[in-house]
Amino acid sequence: HHCQNAEPGYTCECNDGYEAENSNLEGTCVGECRQHNGGCDHECEENKYDEWCSCHEGFNISTDDWRKCVDIDECEDNTHHEDCQTCVNTEGSYTCRCRYGYDLDPITEQKCNGELCGVGKMGDDFHQDCHECINGNPGYTCKCRSGFREDNSNNEGNCIGVAIDKDCHTCKNTQGSYTCECDEGYERHPNEKRCIDVDECERELYDVGCHTCINLIGGHTCLCNDTFILDNNSNNETCIGQ
Repeated sequence: HHCQNAEPGYTCECNDGYEAENSNLEGTCVGECRQHNGGCDHECEENKYDEWCSCHEGFNISTDDWRKCVDIDECEDNTHHEDCQTCVNTEGSYTCRCRYGYDLDPITEQKCNGELCGVGKMGDDFHQDCHECINGNPGYTCKCRSGFREDNSNNEGNCIGVAIDKDCHTCKNTQGSYTCECDEGYERHPNEKRCIDVDECERELYDVGCHTCINLIGGHTCLCNDTFILDNNSNNETCIGQ
């Protein structure tokens, strides 16, 4: 840092944090990195102005002491490989535990390889209500038969029955689906699984003694001509003379 002539050769005066090493009639200033690795856990680096510590892969400089290196928990930080099914932290790295049907990658040891469908057992390794297992990455999903819908949550799947329509009066279960029975005055929709009103007036399904048919939801009633009244004994569908 500061050269001083000597007889013979020269010596050095060093800045704070350095010490002189005078050998072979020549002098150099030795920094802290040359002295016990500068107190660094892993690597000590320096230039003529300063010195600092760095860490190996899988470690970070401690927030409490710049000379110390602390392990990075890849599992807690969720920085592990997406195909690692169960992350297990290790000092400076991590590894994985894999589900049945998967193997730990022999090269990285940080992801799971394999296909669950085809090797797994229904009810144990994939859901017993999964009609057709389809390998995912990770996990699996399900393809369902008609009358069911997929429930692919948490990278796992099963098939559940479809929700019935609110206008289905009486639901009758069938294999993989359902049908509806309807109350009087209603009929099943021709293309949907629900009940719709029957318009008795339009279809002329009212009593011949009804003068003017008035359709109602789920039924009908009648308007009578002058001097006629509704017959209460015929469900108000027939006009009789007063």
